[in-house]
Amino acid sequence: MKETTTYSSFDWKSNPAPLAIVMWDFSWLMNHYPTGSFENFDVCLDGLVTRGYDAVRLDCFPQLIADSDTDRAQESYFHKKSGMARELWQNPYSIHSRPRESLIEILEGCRKRDIKYGLSSWFLSHGTGRSEQFSGAASLVRAWNETLAFIDDHGLLENVLYVDLLNEYPLWNGFVWMKNELARIGGQDAFQCDDEKRNEPPADLALGRWQGYNQEQRDFYNAFINDSIAGVKKEWPDLKVFACETCDYAVPWSDTDRSNFDVMDIHLWFCYHKGFHEYTRYFERLHTRENDHEYTALNAAVKKYWIECRDELISWMDDEIGQRAGVAKKHGVPIGNTEGWGPINWEEHPYLDWDFAKDAARVAVSLARKHGYDFICSTNFVHPQFPGVWNDIEWHREITKMIRQPILP
Repeated sequence: MKETTTYSSFDWKSNPAPLAIVMWDFSWLMNHYPTGSFENFDVCLDGLVTRGYDAVRLDCFPQLIADSDTDRAQESYFHKKSGMARELWQNPYSIHSRPRESLIEILEGCRKRDIKYGLSSWFLSHGTGRSEQFSGAASLVRAWNETLAFIDDHGLLENVLYVDLLNEYPLWNGFVWMKNELARIGGQDAFQCDDEKRNEPPADLALGRWQGYNQEQRDFYNAFINDSIAGVKKEWPDLKVFACETCDYAVPWSDTDRSNFDVMDIHLWFCYHKGFHEYTRYFERLHTRENDHEYTALNAAVKKYWIECRDELISWMDDEIGQRAGVAKKHGVPIGNTEGWGPINWEEHPYLDWDFAKDAARVAVSLARKHGYDFICSTNFVHPQFPGVWNDIEWHREITKMIRQPILP
């Protein structure tokens, strides 16, 4: 067992107000190059403080920091870009990175500014093939334990909020072995169905009426994540460990066994509302990002539905947040949302604006506070490569002030 002498667990119960958290996925490393949106970590972190954020969920790349099953970790990687299509989050060019050096630099920058951080992982290869070199829960556990030891060796575990083992488990992450095992258990038909429906909205967020995975698959992904959590907790008992979640046709969020979860973070957006996505055709027109031919019509449809059906949307969001908060209360764990609240995928474009995303935050933040959320995002686009959001400093201050107001007993 790891001797826990250099850090202590964040005291959620004594925290007087929710944390205003941003999601910085792999963009912070994949865009860390001259002229990149994360070229200068100090400038970006100062930007978070200026905007009122006090926490960040950060991809810490265990697949690049730790040794794989077959190869040693490297100090530098070359990330090959496939094609030249525009990217919202990943590297727009083929680049080199130095993940170990960069991780310590950005965590030290957070500590200097007293920005708390949740350690997360999308576990993507980013053109290196590394994600395919890990297999089984024991391999994931080892990758995380080595990464946490590396961070601990630099005395940087003290500001850790939690460890989020795999992004939006079991769906949107790059742990290839787990995906292949789910396909093997379910048969090829189930795997193809999974692929085809991944860009479609959930049939019923709360009840999961359409069950894309069979019972054996659900038993597998629940056992895998709980075994992984237990393996990391064995070495790091003072850390809070879990996996963040979303849902789709194949995996309703209510099917997850959270018996080992120390935290809950279940991502939620207004565009999941059935009437919203059917009227705007959001998933067809934008989410797959095949082209931008209908962006003008989409933007107009979003504005119209948001105005005309606002009360219905707010009632729906209130109920969804309340259900998640109820599960967290049942398990006695902190809950928050690091990705929400309007659109999932949006982008800087001449025919798209950010009005919906910004106003959705005003509504959802108020509801999240009402239901006792412990950490709350404004939107999942708080990255410098989205200037329509990043540069609106007054909006950020408005939202983070709302988030960080103490909640009275």
